[in-house]
Amino acid sequence: MKKIVSIILLTVTSLGLAQNQQTILEVDSIKAIISLEGGVSIQSSSITNSLINKVYSDGFFTNEVKQDVVNRLDKFNTRYSDNSYIQLGYKTGGKKINWSVNLRQRSNSFAQINANFLKLTMYGNKQFRGQDLNLGNTIFVTQLYQSLGFGLEKNINKFTFGGSLNVLKGSYLDFFSIEDGSLFTAQDGTEILAKGKIRSITSDSHSGKDWSGLGLSFDASVQYDVSDELLFRLEADDIGFIKWKSLKHTKGTIDKALTPYQINLLNPSASFNSKIKLDEILGLTSQNSSFTYRTAGNVHFLAKAKIRKNISMRAGVRVYTTAGAIPLVYLNPMYKLKKHALGLTLQAGGYGYKDIILNYEWVIANRVHLLVNANVLEALLAPSTTSSQGLNASLLYYLR
Repeated sequence: MKKIVSIILLTVTSLGLAQNQQTILEVDSIKAIISLEGGVSIQSSSITNSLINKVYSDGFFTNEVKQDVVNRLDKFNTRYSDNSYIQLGYKTGGKKINWSVNLRQRSNSFAQINANFLKLTMYGNKQFRGQDLNLGNTIFVTQLYQSLGFGLEKNINKFTFGGSLNVLKGSYLDFFSIEDGSLFTAQDGTEILAKGKIRSITSDSHSGKDWSGLGLSFDASVQYDVSDELLFRLEADDIGFIKWKSLKHTKGTIDKALTPYQINLLNPSASFNSKIKLDEILGLTSQNSSFTYRTAGNVHFLAKAKIRKNISMRAGVRVYTTAGAIPLVYLNPMYKLKKHALGLTLQAGGYGYKDIILNYEWVIANRVHLLVNANVLEALLAPSTTSSQGLNASLLYYLR
């Protein structure tokens, strides 16, 4: 059971930041910027920080920790995302047409989990004896890929237009879904009847070194500077696809009586662990085939305004292309003090409910710019009733 939850929570994933940082502390007259960015974030509507913290510490889930999760469950599916990324970029500035190049690695997992499925994962099926348990509308996806991108940006009056084309190398992909699924446990617990449409697609190797897929994605942006104090920006980040080759593809409709031992093998790790064979346990067909799947992109609308001399505000909405997410809206007031800026982001949506993120910027010697965003406050103060945490940082070096 603990292994199942660990796989749900710790499959490494990514969903990078937007191309343009829209910093509060602006630096003028630059020839180019070298940037190094990285981060990790976990968001969920139900899986609590107390459980996440246990995964990263001793991995032992007490009944109290499990109950924290159950208390947050409702009739809607649980949304979950675990993302990490690292990016190295170079971008020119001050020219009629500026260009950029970047290298990125993104790993991302996202899920939409039936509440009954999550309870079954944590407590087993003993409490559901004599019940027909609905497990449908459950999906897990995890992928790791790298990209090399080339972009151009041009200013036309008050508008700035930008675009980038990224060549993608897929390292691995795993996909697992249950559609219209149900599980009936006999009152004496000796027999379980499983029904539903099952689909599993998985890479043979998960070393991350393989060239398992090839794809393309694009980034695009348009910015309108109303004045020195106000701008609007619309951008798309990593919208594309990867065609994965020679994946193990298992699918079919089941209506089968299983033993408790077989049920213990049927968990999300079936799509991540090649030792567990769905085709053998459930009698489904399996074959190697190619599979095309979208990248973990998003579309973002941003407004940035200078309210007073030392107070700025950023606000926006972000829409993700990945499964289970809802639009995320946020409000980010920032206070500027010489070469430092402090603020917090209030956001709701995405894969979680509500979050408070601490923001910090620092211009060092007018050449180096440090940005840090930390979603740690709620995880520290109220881990049993909150469900997200993360940290990302950017280091920008200005060439003059």
